[in-house]
Amino acid sequence: MIAILHLSDMHIDSARHPLLNRAERIARAVSSTGHAISHILLVVTGDIAQSGTQAQYEASKVFFNKLATSLNQALPAVEIFYVFIPGNHDCDLTSASDVRQQDVIEPKLPNLDLNGDLVRHFLDVQRQFFKFTALYECQSFAEPRQQLCHRRVFRIPGTTICFNCFNTAWLTQNPERPAHLYFPLEALDCLKEQVDYDLNISIFHHPFNWLNPNNAQAFKHAVEGISDLMLTGHEHVGDMYEKRRPGDEIVHFVEAGALWEPKSRESAFGLLLYDLTARRYKAVSFRWLDGLYLSRIVSDWDDFQRNWAARKGQFENNPAFLRKLNELGTGFSHRLHLRELTLRDLFVFPELRQRFLQAGIEGKSKTRIRSAGVLDFVKENKLVLVVGASNSGKTCLAKVLYSDLQRDNLVPILVDGPSLRGNEAQVLNTLHRIYCEQYSADSLELYKQLDPARRLIIVDDLHKSRLTVFEQHNVLAILHRLAETVIVFVNESAFQIEELAQRATPSAPFAAYEQYEILPLCSSLRTQLISRWVELGINGDTTEEEIAREIKEREKVLSVFLTNQSLPPIPIFVLGLLQAYEANTNLNTANGSYGELWESLVTERLRRVSKFKPLDISTKNAYLSRMAYFLFLHDKRLLSTQDMGDIRQAYLLEFDIDIDSTRILADLVTAEILTMSDGNYRFKYPSYYYFFVARHFKDSIGDPTEAPRVRKTVRDIADHLYYEPYVNILILYLYFTRDMETIEYILANAKKIYQNYPVCLLEEEVEFINKLNMEPAKPIQIARAELDERRRQHKDEIDEAEVNTPASAPDDQDREISYNEELNDLVKINIAFKTLQVLGQVLRNFPNLLRADPKTRVTQECYWLGLRVLSVVMKVSQDNLEGLREYFSLLIKEQRSILSENELATATDGFLVHIVGGCAYSVIKRVSLAAGSEELGETYKNVIRLDDGKTSVALIDLSIKLDHFAAFPLNEVEALFRRTEKNKFWVFVESCG
Repeated sequence: MIAILHLSDMHIDSARHPLLNRAERIARAVSSTGHAISHILLVVTGDIAQSGTQAQYEASKVFFNKLATSLNQALPAVEIFYVFIPGNHDCDLTSASDVRQQDVIEPKLPNLDLNGDLVRHFLDVQRQFFKFTALYECQSFAEPRQQLCHRRVFRIPGTTICFNCFNTAWLTQNPERPAHLYFPLEALDCLKEQVDYDLNISIFHHPFNWLNPNNAQAFKHAVEGISDLMLTGHEHVGDMYEKRRPGDEIVHFVEAGALWEPKSRESAFGLLLYDLTARRYKAVSFRWLDGLYLSRIVSDWDDFQRNWAARKGQFENNPAFLRKLNELGTGFSHRLHLRELTLRDLFVFPELRQRFLQAGIEGKSKTRIRSAGVLDFVKENKLVLVVGASNSGKTCLAKVLYSDLQRDNLVPILVDGPSLRGNEAQVLNTLHRIYCEQYSADSLELYKQLDPARRLIIVDDLHKSRLTVFEQHNVLAILHRLAETVIVFVNESAFQIEELAQRATPSAPFAAYEQYEILPLCSSLRTQLISRWVELGINGDTTEEEIAREIKEREKVLSVFLTNQSLPPIPIFVLGLLQAYEANTNLNTANGSYGELWESLVTERLRRVSKFKPLDISTKNAYLSRMAYFLFLHDKRLLSTQDMGDIRQAYLLEFDIDIDSTRILADLVTAEILTMSDGNYRFKYPSYYYFFVARHFKDSIGDPTEAPRVRKTVRDIADHLYYEPYVNILILYLYFTRDMETIEYILANAKKIYQNYPVCLLEEEVEFINKLNMEPAKPIQIARAELDERRRQHKDEIDEAEVNTPASAPDDQDREISYNEELNDLVKINIAFKTLQVLGQVLRNFPNLLRADPKTRVTQECYWLGLRVLSVVMKVSQDNLEGLREYFSLLIKEQRSILSENELATATDGFLVHIVGGCAYSVIKRVSLAAGSEELGETYKNVIRLDDGKTSVALIDLSIKLDHFAAFPLNEVEALFRRTEKNKFWVFVESCG
């Protein structure tokens, strides 16, 4: 974070000036903001001295030296840069000649030579000023044209800031009168060079009204066209405002108060804090009172909107997308930190590990990328595939890489996987639409002509795109052609099974990619995250010892839940536990209940805006529920003013209460549950929308007149779990209601999924894999002609897929998909896993409230559903075995130095054992993470007993105990090993854990 320390009108007249004793106070005031400031740009907009004499600048040295020393003491790691421009009091008019008289000057102005003797003569009154400033700026401006106007550029890690400096005091008179100064526009020629700066700041002493009206108008137009921010002084009254012009032109103005007002002896200065990453700013003014500089927030953290006129030809994200990019993506808040938390407040780079699929093909051990090396790794490898479990932080990592690589002069776009379609025209239209949404349509043509080496395309959630493997190959080829750097994020389980199911063809969409998986947060990274959380709440008086104690205390609390593996150590659960701890709420999230987590987040936000009226919380809950249901019922994303009027009227009719909707909506926007743009309201995060739709169903199910409608709607949701929003709504509805009728309905649906497949015992089903392990490898022979023919057929299939892809597809078509046997296996497995997620949350929500019989039946069906999916995985693998052997043998041969056919076949078969075993392990782990909780120990015993000791059921039971129980299950490990030691596939699966 940088700080612009804005001083002006100091009027230092001697070594006894009062300001010389206030430098330390200014430094303390700056550090009192509590922010981690890395760089200070100390900007003085004129009138350092009282009358521009050498003695006054000698006294000024004392002040600035003291200030630098005090700032370095208060902020030890800070770097200080200086920018000065002169004011009228920086002119030593005792040396002025009659040539400065107005009637003498005016006729000469149109034909001035800006490096000539006359201009040099006018500027001579500022000789001592420029001699003084050269000591701090480390730059001398000897030529008259430079003294009139020059540019200073500061390259701070991650950003470049440009100061345009204008000398409006060069023709000052004594006394000085408004509308009589003049600035030669020819002096601006030195600023004509178009350079891509991250921030353009213009500084001059006199506001525009002190210049000749005609000259002022031209000067104003020119300077506003090159400035994001303008700093002035002279008038001794502090102010801050924005000026907007047509075409997205906006300039921020800051007029400084006097650091020393000789008559009133008042003292004031300003501080502008600028978050380089989030591109947000905060303005603070300080005024001297009773021996201290007291602060006042002029503008709290807000998006810094840049001036489009100052950045034409540049690639700059628009403010709306910047807000989205900086959002944490959840509703987390800190009770001691009033503003909305941003992604950068809490983000910690995860660790990455090379996927076995790639490491195995290359015949190498898996590489691990430490947290601090992730960004450099991505910079060095232009094509990267990142695989992660649900809620592992994939989207947050994608957004951070977007920002960080953008600072490396790349132009990124972030693409949502479901928006990608198969043919070239659709892909190009999608990318161009996304570019306009994230930047501006005005610069689209510039982007189209940009060198691919500067383009970066990040695709999030590609697994949701519903592209076939052929279409994936086609789309990725288009992306590679357009951008040299492509980063793709996918869900772990869905992608792993898709790979196995579709590898029978020689298509390799990700063969050229570095393939890595996101690891859960290790202990040191959890400590980093906790430290960031604690630092949000500290103030200037907090000692290092107190901070360390706060961190250690939270580590201790979280270790109860994370070390014993009650919860997976991923960011969403770490932050949920931290917020619950701060709010002194019950930490039942240790059960892994999403409902408990989201209720905690929502309640904390409502509490903050309802401190004086506790009943407000229930009113707001009811109102939000109706808003969410209105969106759900009418399939809308935004609520218009008319919609809000309809909701208010319906509330009045239902409850006979005319609420103050204006106040409530303002509170909900302040709480950041809702956002408002262009007169329309929407829920800030989808999770809030899911939460309140579910809450509406909960409120209505108890009403006999509403219950039939609600139950029909909930059943319809349960029948369409392929659609992600329905999964979340259903989980939250069951959290609120413990509706046994709906639980039984979901249980019945679960039993229909792959009902014709038996529960996988991992015995006969894995014979084909064990044969690969135990029997001599069969040679894999692919003739060159045959291989060329397969590749030709593959290209034909891609072309066919492109031709037959429909021109458009509705974004929400997934909501129409319900389970049936005609669906392809990838869709059916997706529905199975989402059903497993819902049933698992039922168990986690109510381990002590569900009766033994339904609890056992739900748990058993979680096991069986996972094992039926595993039967499908084994059958798909067996049916595609020869195609898989041929495909992987080609990849292995390309990556390893293998000459003999026998060696190649042996390596391929060994690799296949690992791949299929990894899929089996992934499915078992999925069941464990969904349905595991130490509080269900007796239920697991019941399931084992009912399943008559099935070995595959025992394996899931063991996985649950390893993942969630505090005690190590030594007896179960030894017993299972004895039962399976002759089954080579089992030995491999057990070793995965």
